[in-house]
Amino acid sequence: MAAALDLAASEWPTEPRSRLVIKLVEEGARSLKRARAIRGQEHQDAVEATAGQFAEFYPSGYLAALRQDWPE
Repeated sequence: MAAALDLAASEWPTEPRSRLVIKLVEEGARSLKRARAIRGQEHQDAVEATAGQFAEFYPSGYLAALRQDWPE
């Protein structure tokens, strides 16, 4: 925490330490939101990159045929 406050003080030198805590929390929240958005985009990119690659292994009607054996 002390290191984070020191870093924040170098970023916002005119702010009191009490305000630096708030700024750190706000910046942390923004950082987490960005990271989440990036992970979501990476996931979407992976899904799109692999979409249809295994179609030859699963012919049309594969799921319906598989489900016929399932108890209801």
